[in-house]
Amino acid sequence: LSGKPLLANDPHLEHYLPSIWWEAHVKAGDLEAVGTMFPGTPQIVLGHTRHIAWAATTSVTDLQDLYIEKVNPNDPSEYLYNGNYEKFIEHNEKILYRSGKEMKEKELKVLESRHGPIINSIADFLPDDAPPIALRWTGWEPSDELKGFSIFTHARSWNEFKEAFKHLKVPVQNWVYADVNGNIGYIAGGLTPIRLNHDGSLPVPGDDPRYEWAGFI
Repeated sequence: LSGKPLLANDPHLEHYLPSIWWEAHVKAGDLEAVGTMFPGTPQIVLGHTRHIAWAATTSVTDLQDLYIEKVNPNDPSEYLYNGNYEKFIEHNEKILYRSGKEMKEKELKVLESRHGPIINSIADFLPDDAPPIALRWTGWEPSDELKGFSIFTHARSWNEFKEAFKHLKVPVQNWVYADVNGNIGYIAGGLTPIRLNHDGSLPVPGDDPRYEWAGFI
């Protein structure tokens, strides 16, 4: 036995058809990587090269909050924030779906506050007279997952591997690592909100800036 680490991983995902994963062996110039990728994407998500191995499972981190927006009683297109009224952003989303052999289209009007989209129309648990509820989620933050996965396949050390998490921001995953030099590592990679005045377990007032996220871990 070499004494070098062996990395094993269980992503805790069920078997589906179509599958979540596509097994691949990628070779291009000096690059050679083996593992699984999401169908339709060009990068190995979980796998190994000749230098490192990496894998992940969910961390079940709380990455979203609900904000109760206070509507201007004289103008329903506005909501209150920090003593001033701001305009809801309004835009249309076109949803394509299959009905039998036909593709159909449905258009949805979406309202958005500074905290995120208003979810009342799709949240069956909310009563009809509920105030607008906005969803704040780390997934609205800019990220570049393909860049992060590309760094995985080119990395040759723990420090190079960690550079990927400048781009891999959502969701937060438990990432494990091993390399040919005998090193092992763990990192909870991704954006975790910093909440100063609440713990995220209940909706909070959208007009009070004390409940804003104070950045990310």
